[in-house]
Amino acid sequence: MHETAHFSSMKAAPKLDYVKLARKYGVALLGTAGSWCLFDITFYANGLFAATVLNILGIGTISAPSPPWT
Repeated sequence: MHETAHFSSMKAAPKLDYVKLARKYGVALLGTAGSWCLFDITFYANGLFAATVLNILGIGTISAPSPPWT
């Protein structure tokens, strides 16, 4: 089967220059990844240890009101 000239030219795609790519987007990528990491640490730590911290402060467990006949 014969290939067209357009298909033949598309096979030879240019190689990516990863150094240029890293220089162009590296700072934005590190800033995004770093802020996402700090958010995850604070969000999940707050969710995991909220009950412990609230219990230490004395406001962690809210008991149901007792009935008036007791």
